[in-house]
Amino acid sequence: KKINLGKGNNIKVALVYDKDLIDRNIISDYILKPLMLHVEESFTGKENITEILMEKYICVDDTIIKTDNEEITDFIKKGSTAIFVPNSENTIIINTVKKNYKSIIPPEIETSIRGPKEAFTEGIENNLSQINRRIKDKNLRIERFIIGVRSQTEVAMVYIEDIADEKIVNEMRKRLNLIKVDHIKTVAYIEQYMQNNTYTIFPQFFTTERPDVFEASIIEGRVGILMEGTEQGITAPAIFTEFFQTVEDYNQTFMLSTVIRLFRVIAV
Repeated sequence: KKINLGKGNNIKVALVYDKDLIDRNIISDYILKPLMLHVEESFTGKENITEILMEKYICVDDTIIKTDNEEITDFIKKGSTAIFVPNSENTIIINTVKKNYKSIIPPEIETSIRGPKEAFTEGIENNLSQINRRIKDKNLRIERFIIGVRSQTEVAMVYIEDIADEKIVNEMRKRLNLIKVDHIKTVAYIEQYMQNNTYTIFPQFFTTERPDVFEASIIEGRVGILMEGTEQGITAPAIFTEFFQTVEDYNQTFMLSTVIRLFRVIAV
């Protein structure tokens, strides 16, 4: 889409986006209106257009400048809007992704009588916001990765810097960067690519749909992984006794939880 900057100017810029991925309200209210109605008539275009548009007119905080065409194309495919300005190598990239994920719902599998009634959703931003709300530690770290040559799936690694083992964090980061596949559907794919022994019968990752269980694992020093489009998170390293715990254990007294866990182990 080509537009004029301001009412009395003859300077045109081009907006490029995928209409199926963008939020039309962001485009209309925070990009088109400011650029078409509020750019001053004295604007000549001889100035650094990209910086002026970003600083004075575009009302979206998640805005960056890119020059590489492949990077620009990748951003557009993910729902961003690119603004190409005349006589400039710089392209403005604006996050206009449409947020259409369902609201937070109660867990379907890991139900609890006394615990929180919240579960992860398909949106990674929603899930990360739940973790940020629960863990306000200044050392909480979230590292983002793009996995899948064709699917370009966003993955986040979550840990607390001064609690998690640095060797485990580095190893997890290394293995995530080594995953080279065309498409990735669920966190189970990540688990298979990252585990030490593919033939063991013992799980090396713990899977949960509950933010409070995920949070507890992070605070205990484990490293968590969340993925776009998946309602579960995984944590590592998983220990054998972890699979004898339930959600209710976190909402009962220490002695009662310990006795019940002991009975579970004996029953097995």
